[in-house]
Amino acid sequence: MRRLSFSPAATVLLALAVIYGAIVATSYDGQPALRGDAWYYYLTAVSLLQDQDFDLANQLPGRPEAHSGEIALDRDGHLVPKHNIVLAIVSLPMVALWGREGAVIFNLLQLLLCLHALNLWISLYSSPGAAAAATFLVGILSFAPHYVYNYSQDILAATFLLGAFICLDRRSDHKIGLLLAGALFGIADVGKFPFFVVLPALMFVLPAKPLCWLYFSVGFAAPVALLLGYNIAMFGDPLVTSYDRIAIFEAGAWQVATHRDDFSMAIFPHGLVGQLLDRKHGLIWTSPITVPSLLGLVYLARIRWRLGAALGAAIFLLYGFSAAYRFWDTSHYGNRFLFPVIILSGLPLAMLLERIVQWWRGRTIQRPAPVDSSPAATKNLSSQ
Repeated sequence: MRRLSFSPAATVLLALAVIYGAIVATSYDGQPALRGDAWYYYLTAVSLLQDQDFDLANQLPGRPEAHSGEIALDRDGHLVPKHNIVLAIVSLPMVALWGREGAVIFNLLQLLLCLHALNLWISLYSSPGAAAAATFLVGILSFAPHYVYNYSQDILAATFLLGAFICLDRRSDHKIGLLLAGALFGIADVGKFPFFVVLPALMFVLPAKPLCWLYFSVGFAAPVALLLGYNIAMFGDPLVTSYDRIAIFEAGAWQVATHRDDFSMAIFPHGLVGQLLDRKHGLIWTSPITVPSLLGLVYLARIRWRLGAALGAAIFLLYGFSAAYRFWDTSHYGNRFLFPVIILSGLPLAMLLERIVQWWRGRTIQRPAPVDSSPAATKNLSSQ
């Protein structure tokens, strides 16, 4: 009878699916899956399915005033989504089939897809075993398990960002790869505006040829053009986003606020330290595998210095940008704004693991015992 065998990539995906499935089945911490921003992503999907529009007036439960600060005002005064609409659009089929449960199932699948793509990418630079181990550690020893029972746009955007890195890394000299990389990066940015800060980091892996820049730019421009068109239709200006039209109910009337005021260099030093050391949200406590993983950037740079520089710059830029955000510590656990950081750290982690294994094997190699060449030993040997 033939025995079933699984590759390391399939094994780690199956293991994560079982663990994550158990988390979903037990409802994580007993709180609703659609918590915080996730609730409004879901309402946006419901509005698209039921009314074929972005007007949330028919979907908001209770009094609209109770949702002050979580919705936006369009150019005609309608209550529309404040949050990015990419997750709602991509997950529409699942929500249409199973409602809230469909949103959670989609979230589980997108997280597994993200980690599987990470595993396959890492395998290009390390052994399958090291890639599987690194992927498993990222999936377990980070705050990722706390977002399985959820409906997270951070996971979706990080997956698109990872896809852009993979395309640029492996097909940076091919026009299809460049177009796809630009499109994936553009979708990631439309899904999470702060990801725009990663663009300078991509210059390390984007060939310095005019045609390469052109192909990447064309791919990037497509989703960004859709965003600008959406802004014009909803808010009357391509550069005015839903985050510039936040609906605040004060003094008996709706007022407009902007998210731009929530970024300040005054809180930057606190954010730099807090994102590492805060007991409930800092990486040291909530994602203990991430910071040590970054040591692997040294070994990655030895074999692919451009890729190592790109990853290091991307992580630095994302971390620094989030540090200036007033509400970086409002996630229910960990700092979800750093989700792409914990994902991108998987590759240097594999480099570090392989280096440790090589050192350990070198340390434990059994060397032959030294030969005793003394006269007494020689005499005994000749008498035998």
